[in-house]
Amino acid sequence: MELQGSPILVVEDDRDLREAIARCLNRNGFEALEAPEGDTASSLLRERQVALVLSDLRMPGKDGLHLLEEAAEAEEPTPFVIMTGHSDLSVLRAYALGARAMLNKPFRPPELFRAIETAIAPPAEKWRAPPVFRQPVKRMLFRWSTLTSALNTGLFNIGSGGFFVALDHEPPAAGTIIEFEFDFYDAPSSNFRGVGVIRWARRFREMAGPRGCGVELIHLNAESRAKIVRMNRIVRSRAYIPVR
Repeated sequence: MELQGSPILVVEDDRDLREAIARCLNRNGFEALEAPEGDTASSLLRERQVALVLSDLRMPGKDGLHLLEEAAEAEEPTPFVIMTGHSDLSVLRAYALGARAMLNKPFRPPELFRAIETAIAPPAEKWRAPPVFRQPVKRMLFRWSTLTSALNTGLFNIGSGGFFVALDHEPPAAGTIIEFEFDFYDAPSSNFRGVGVIRWARRFREMAGPRGCGVELIHLNAESRAKIVRMNRIVRSRAYIPVR
């Protein structure tokens, strides 16, 4: 892993968990810095350059979202992994602000290192490996006239690590693995397909956007990877997964 030897900031108000994560990182060749809450983390980030922030979502005072908002304003935002024991709109917002991975508590060391790998890997690399399915896969087909019309009408949006898609039916639950295909019948050169995992689902239309779901990309073939990378250069969203 490329970050070995680089500092990782662990922000967690649970002292036992924070120290356990720091020990795990140090034993595996990383340099772990610790902060018990967001204000201390902000001070450390002003003093030290870190390769990655591993932060709890909910903490007293400045929480993980506020810390992530500060980092997102930087010209080159520091990669963030968010730890949470909750499943709510804060997760949706964290992805929209650019968090590159989520760790659901409790988690084990292999899950921790997979999240770090996800956060630091260049998109074209992390979407290359064929997925290994441990659960049934749902197939989803989306058809619009052009990519531009889908973007302009809010039916689809792309982020650096996934996409939002509006649905006219109940979205699948978070955690569902999907095989997706986007078919733009007036612009077939924009078509792409791949595998993703639903990270959040909006079950009702609301001010934040239409009913739909946020999908993290897992696997794309070479042609689809190139198309997504090009889309990202055009859209230039700071979101990892857009909210709409």
